[in-house]
Amino acid sequence: MDLSSKKINPSQTTINQRSAPKGTGQSVGRMSDYGARAPIRQLTEGQVIKGEVTDLRNNEVTVLLDDNTKVTGRLDHVSWLSIGDVAAFKVAQIMPGKISLQAIPFSTTLMESNTMFKALEEAGLPKNERNQEIVLSLIRNQMPINKQSILNILKQSYELKDIGVSSIVLMNKLNIPTTAENATQFENYRSSQHYLADNLQSLIREFPGMLKEILSMGEPEQIQSFAEKLLAIVDSSSDQSAQQNLVTAPYIFSSNDAKEDLLSILDTFGMSGEEREAIEQGTATLTDLQLSISKCYQNALFIDERNAQEALASIENADSLTTTEITNLLSEVPKTVEVFDQPEIQSINQLYQEYLKENQLVGGFFDVNQREDLISFFEKIPNSDALIKSIQSGQASLADVVSALKSAIPVSDSKELIQLLESPAFPLIMSESLRRNWFLSPKDLKKTGSIQGYYDKLFQKTQQLDLLLKTSSLTDEESGFAADIHSMKSNLQFMQLLNDVFPYMQLPLFSENGSAHADLYVYTKKKELQTDPSSLKVLLRLDKEHLGSLDIFLTLSGRKLESKYYVQDDFSRKLLKKNINLADAKLRELGYQVSSEFIKEDPQVDIVNDFIAQKESAASIKRYTFDIRA
Repeated sequence: MDLSSKKINPSQTTINQRSAPKGTGQSVGRMSDYGARAPIRQLTEGQVIKGEVTDLRNNEVTVLLDDNTKVTGRLDHVSWLSIGDVAAFKVAQIMPGKISLQAIPFSTTLMESNTMFKALEEAGLPKNERNQEIVLSLIRNQMPINKQSILNILKQSYELKDIGVSSIVLMNKLNIPTTAENATQFENYRSSQHYLADNLQSLIREFPGMLKEILSMGEPEQIQSFAEKLLAIVDSSSDQSAQQNLVTAPYIFSSNDAKEDLLSILDTFGMSGEEREAIEQGTATLTDLQLSISKCYQNALFIDERNAQEALASIENADSLTTTEITNLLSEVPKTVEVFDQPEIQSINQLYQEYLKENQLVGGFFDVNQREDLISFFEKIPNSDALIKSIQSGQASLADVVSALKSAIPVSDSKELIQLLESPAFPLIMSESLRRNWFLSPKDLKKTGSIQGYYDKLFQKTQQLDLLLKTSSLTDEESGFAADIHSMKSNLQFMQLLNDVFPYMQLPLFSENGSAHADLYVYTKKKELQTDPSSLKVLLRLDKEHLGSLDIFLTLSGRKLESKYYVQDDFSRKLLKKNINLADAKLRELGYQVSSEFIKEDPQVDIVNDFIAQKESAASIKRYTFDIRA
């Protein structure tokens, strides 16, 4: 028995020939009922007949109809028909003693069904539901359907009980090892549940729970050792040296009146002459202004507190009043701090908070009490005066604080350390460090080589953290945090496997407006991309909190760039149309001819078929032939 798979060959004229059955041969144009002749006039030109092909040779076909009548006729140039196929034929021409038939092409489903049953029959395997599903999936992915191939998939399907047959077949086609981890990740990708951004968000959410578990289970020395190793992994101070974007440019006021109003307010509450001069001359930076405002605001609070105390002392019979009555009376005392509600001051404060967060400075994340927790710890650590001062002002960077904590742990008192770990400050600084250094920022995307560097760093950190958790006696390998680390590591490894098939990467993005997930797919094959990098097609899939799902198709041909934006609703479409000119203008400056189209519908994109499976065109669908000889 020989079972093989071949491509369709349009010039092929003889397929699946087998030795003719014994007995009287049929003549062209003859019909019979087990040897009983039927006149040709029973057929009419244009009539469609259907039956099983029982013989196919020398440009003749014999068809066994449902009523056991055999029809033999001339059939020219049909390469896709095989003995045993159930097919339909049109009576093209009737001549004396001759019938000319025209085969009606199979539907895809019928062809697959015919081939499936033949394959199982020749393999000697039961025609049960699982085996049928396996063979159909092999056919649809244009893979061999011999007995060994079927049994191989069958074995793997029993080993990977929770994984779909189609996924197992595709993994074999792509030469992806069929391990449980790879299979789980593959299913996640097929169902759009593969987001690395989700892994990272879950990791950050689970961190406080993991920390609480360690504090409850470990001895002080164990906790100290674990915290030191953990901080060494999270420490990103070496990556941050060039990222500090200190605001040194002079602040530009919205108007001269706004500047004068601010000067008047600050003069009232103790602004120095040097500060006034810098503002007047336009040399004061955003940081300078905020520090002046903060100092004067504290002075205003002190004045309000003094006024409140004086008002309380002036109240007659204050001892007989309730707390609520006293509060109501004091609320009528004018408050000087209300002058700081001036729009320009609010604008300066908002810009300063954005500056702190953008540069990952603790003032953008920690309130006064949380900063006091850090200061209380570092006050016991030698040579920490400069750091303490920068924490108080909010100017210390997250990276500097993490690096200082890592260095301080070996010389710190274990009780002081545990007190810090139990405070709200430590989980917050760790969570923010993970969020801002394990996600990609919009700035990162602008730097050449930053994506590769990001993934190298992320994979290294993930491996280190996974190893720390596995080798520590303080953590449960089944915990949510450990599971998230393991899942993220598997996700990264599987992404590398996919990149061996087609150019693809995930882009877990973070900005002050929230996190987002993006997938970047490149239609153009790697070899073609290397040959002609100026011609390619890409798909960028975004999931953003405010915009929802957004698919962007980009087609580049030379310097011509066509963009299609698929949005979910009118709000997203209008928002994009309003702002797209900014991006288009930048591209035109780079010499591209840009055209953009906005479509309110879901694009017809099947990630599996368009990218993972990479099906061949319909013209090259495989044709399976079976040679069955007694």
